[in-house]
Amino acid sequence: KTKNAAVKSSSLHDFVSEIQAEVEKGYGLIPLTGAGISVAAGIPPGPALAANLNDLIAGIDSKPQPAIENDGFNCTRDSWPAIQPYSKRAASSSKAEHATDYMLKLMELAGRMKLPTQVVFDSFFTFLMRNKKPTNAHKLIAHLTTYLGSRIVLTTNFDRLQEQAFEDVLISPEVFEIPSGGTLPSYSTVSEKPAIIKLHGGTTALVAGNEVHQPPSVMDLESFRSYFTNDGNRLKNHLIILGFSGFDTRILLM
Repeated sequence: KTKNAAVKSSSLHDFVSEIQAEVEKGYGLIPLTGAGISVAAGIPPGPALAANLNDLIAGIDSKPQPAIENDGFNCTRDSWPAIQPYSKRAASSSKAEHATDYMLKLMELAGRMKLPTQVVFDSFFTFLMRNKKPTNAHKLIAHLTTYLGSRIVLTTNFDRLQEQAFEDVLISPEVFEIPSGGTLPSYSTVSEKPAIIKLHGGTTALVAGNEVHQPPSVMDLESFRSYFTNDGNRLKNHLIILGFSGFDTRILLM
């Protein structure tokens, strides 16, 4: 146990030292965060959300059609059931276990309940974010933003935990939620003050379905590259990846 702790401590020290060395050379660092940094706050990963939502859909479908309106789950009337941890469901052979796009499940559930999609989104995300607090990773990013030499944070997360972490240290970031079909802001737009760029949008306009696997537009490629290189195509910022699974083809192609 002591040996493992020492190795982790040494690895962290080396990592911080590398960051310090790059900053001293004049480079900045831009974090790219994914769902992994929010799990410790109690927000399950996408597969767990998709599996639980699939259970709700199956429960509605199992009832006779005339009974669905009164007896089936309805988020405007009923409390959302607790999310079952993904690890406890790993042995199941259900296709939903391997689903990563819970947004499509929410849309499907809205159709079953005959409710507007945004009503279901608002209800679900309010339930999911209740009493959630920023993790140490969120706090570290907020504290180091100025030191890292760049004020940009890229994230695929829909939650507000990174915003909360900034607000806790009295920083008001500008938030750019990139909706379905939206384009990335240019570097000149986001470099004046701390900015959080939500690559999958926010709770009101999330990117869902196959769109995350579509190639980025030429405009998005140019904007993304402007975060890391100057006009002469010389490197100015490094990318630090935290909790990002690499599932999003569009981001990988950038």
